Amino acid sequence: MKRRRYLESVLAVSSAALAGCAEEQDVGYEETPTPVEEQTPVEGPAPDLPVAEYSDEYEASLEDGLALAGEVTDEETFGEALENHGIETDRLEREGRFLFLEYFAGDPARGVVPDMGYVAGAYAVLVGAVDDPARLQVAVLDDGGEPFGTYTVYVDWAQQFDEEELSLESYGELVFETFKTERS
Repeated sequence: MKRRRYLESVLAVSSAALAGCAEEQDVGYEETPTPVEEQTPVEGPAPDLPVAEYSDEYEASLEDGLALAGEVTDEETFGEALENHGIETDRLEREGRFLFLEYFAGDPARGVVPDMGYVAGAYAVLVGAVDDPARLQVAVLDDGGEPFGTYTVYVDWAQQFDEEELSLESYGELVFETFKTERS
């Protein structure tokens, strides 16, 4: 008898507990969206609108470098053209099949992309101007003279661009894809 009452009470409690599970609960759902609050930056200047895309800046600086046709005739004039553009070089030296370039990154707000484009464009002019071009190995230096980024420009890419086998966008993209940065 006691066993039967025990089972009945367990069934009654279980039924009551499970009865609430059959209901669908709608917790935290709102019909109206939360309004978006307009926020203003608390520090630093706000960018001019419309904001320039990195790809647009990169392609424009590539074209600026390519405009050096006639001015860049050898590795020395290549270095001079970079300096005249405001790229402070620390090293420009040829060793065998490699041309090593180390330059200081410019204004941090501007970033490294425009200088990369200019270097790649000027290098394409250099490759077209010399008989025995070398592959360009570039290190971008921080204010302390330590490299934080590297990229490579291959002779074949510049020659294919010069022979119109590569578009400006494709040439620029190939160079950009070699860019590697390091955190200090």
